[in-house]
Amino acid sequence: MRPARNRVRLVLICSIALASSEALAKTVRRPDGTPPVAYVDALDVANRFLGAWAMRDGDAGLSLMSEALRKRTDEAWLRDFVVGLSTPQHGAFEIGPGRRRAAARYEFPVILYETANGERQAAGYAGTLGVVREGAAWRVDRLPATSENPYAPGSGSFNF
Repeated sequence: MRPARNRVRLVLICSIALASSEALAKTVRRPDGTPPVAYVDALDVANRFLGAWAMRDGDAGLSLMSEALRKRTDEAWLRDFVVGLSTPQHGAFEIGPGRRRAAARYEFPVILYETANGERQAAGYAGTLGVVREGAAWRVDRLPATSENPYAPGSGSFNF
């Protein structure tokens, strides 16, 4: 039974790597191989937001959210998303290559990992983190799936 599970993991990892490399080649890089500054700025915000999520820093996470997200979602829920629960705990994250969806919008495939006390396996949540430009600043406008947000569009969960 374990070899079949390992094969599934290997196929999943290879599929993500292939899709990520194809997405990067098709959507972000210029002919000279460099990404646009807007992409780097959006990626920086995605990294800082997920860093706040991993460190459970509600203030930092909220400061990186768009006005539109904060207007359409209860602020206490947004803070809880970043701060999380005592268990499962936020573990780590991965960000894949982003795709430009509009002049002022990028979406990044992400995997968020959570661990529960006493468990030997982490849970992973694959989803999309959306980043938009608001004036001169980039802000998070779409949250990925986690145990607190399991029904995010285009997401899914799995165990390692």
